[in-house]
Amino acid sequence: MTNVETSPNRGNNSPPKSNVWRWWLMGVLFLATVLTYLDRQTLGVCQKQICQEFDLNNEQYGDLVASFRWAYALMQLPAGIMADRLPLRLTYGMAVGLWSLAGAAAAFARGFRPLMITRAILGMGESFNWPCASRIVANTFAPSDRSLASGIFNSGAAIGSLIAPTLIGFLALRYGWRAAFFAMGACGTVWLVLWFFATARNSPCHASVRPARRYSFASQSIFSLLFLVFGAGVPFVAIVFGPSLVSPLGRLFAGICQSQPWLPNALWTALAIASVAAVAWSFGRWRSKAVAFWMLLVVTLTVNPCWYFLNDWLFKYLQDARHLDDISIAGMVATLVVATSVFLVADLGNLVSGGAIKYLIWRGWTLRAARGTVMVAVACLIAPVALVTHVENTYAAAALLAGAGMGMAAIIANFTACQQDLSFKRVGLMSGVVGMAANIVSAVANPRIGAYVDHTKSYGLMFTLMGLLPMGAVAAILVFDSVVHRKGRS
Repeated sequence: MTNVETSPNRGNNSPPKSNVWRWWLMGVLFLATVLTYLDRQTLGVCQKQICQEFDLNNEQYGDLVASFRWAYALMQLPAGIMADRLPLRLTYGMAVGLWSLAGAAAAFARGFRPLMITRAILGMGESFNWPCASRIVANTFAPSDRSLASGIFNSGAAIGSLIAPTLIGFLALRYGWRAAFFAMGACGTVWLVLWFFATARNSPCHASVRPARRYSFASQSIFSLLFLVFGAGVPFVAIVFGPSLVSPLGRLFAGICQSQPWLPNALWTALAIASVAAVAWSFGRWRSKAVAFWMLLVVTLTVNPCWYFLNDWLFKYLQDARHLDDISIAGMVATLVVATSVFLVADLGNLVSGGAIKYLIWRGWTLRAARGTVMVAVACLIAPVALVTHVENTYAAAALLAGAGMGMAAIIANFTACQQDLSFKRVGLMSGVVGMAANIVSAVANPRIGAYVDHTKSYGLMFTLMGLLPMGAVAAILVFDSVVHRKGRS
């Protein structure tokens, strides 16, 4: 077997050997993940009211989604490093506090740009969820249990998306979209009380969140202040002052390219050479670990943007292409039925896949064989979604979307476990790197998706890609396991 860290540290930070508290802690992480999707789905559920009030087209809606994705992407790497090195109890708590404040603050936005700022701050805070949760899972569970544990907290994504249409839709219809944003943001305060109680110093869960070194009260106070100032200040400065700085630089670069037409091709060529050189260097330096890392990057670039698209654009697709109007009662009910069925089935992917792998291992299968078999099975659920735009019946289309959601959720849960298998010591950093890559792709794509839909009035290309790209993710996981778990059970 390759030299891969696959078991929790058993030093001073080792948690106690009892089991119940481990799953209780996963329940707390599950609720945090539910919160992330309630806060981010508020925009999708309320998008029609918001677009009407601010007179936004699909491309501008894509810009709103992209503002969240850019902040989420660029903060994921620092978030991963902080999850590995800083007190998880405080770091995770501050992150949830930041994104909850941003979610509630959106209720007071009086224009397109202020709303964009709140979405960016939301992304800054939510970027910590998966690195921190992955770090805690790695601290707490052995490799054979990590797929199920990751599936439990990751299932909060589907549950959040599942209850968002009913909860947020009711609030928006009854009290307006601003009340829905404020209510979802306020839910974070309840979670914070639960989090600090569950991870109190005298609790078993504290062992999974305490750092290797102790920090004084003054240090933690300064960290908290800087966290809030940086988390809210950077998006504000970037969105308010960024365009006035970027536009002159863009015009300057365009002028240089006009006088030196060879320059763009030269820059792209240099980037390609540097990328190939980096990959080759990593193979020479880390060998099989490098292969495993690049496979994880393939997974995140193929399946995560598809999952993000389903969450960010499902409601808009149902209204634009299926003509379901969520403002009327009948239209809202139809939208809720379709969206609920999609995310309810998707949630099963997290738990069923992890449970199936654990069962097969109990029956004597190796981790590699069990995960590979389950991944190939869920891949078969995803492919038919490529035909969804050719299916006239809305509920038949919902079944295809639900199958794809289930398959993608299963892949993502096992992808999270793979990160923990590759490096226990740097699992937060690993989660940050792959998360950053996926969200950069999504941030770049969202305005272009909106422009494409404005131009073609069709979502066909996006669903075709959704059906095909996760096949690459499954293949990459199979290669990953062949490298990391080459000699069987681990």
